[in-house]
Amino acid sequence: MPENKRILITSINGLLGHSLFEQMRNDHVCIEDGKEPHRFIGTLNSNQAAGMSTASPSDTVKIIDV
Repeated sequence: MPENKRILITSINGLLGHSLFEQMRNDHVCIEDGKEPHRFIGTLNSNQAAGMSTASPSDTVKIIDV
């Protein structure tokens, strides 16, 4: 089974999505070991009433439009 995974996080700009991204990212470990890091795909929540409306937590996350 491959070490790197593709992970989809909906509402990645929200509090829970950002927390999940920070817990699952492994790029700092992979740099030391020479392995490939996880690849993240996310959706943004643009609804002001749903919570904070911030940018994606990292430039490495591929944002998809829904």
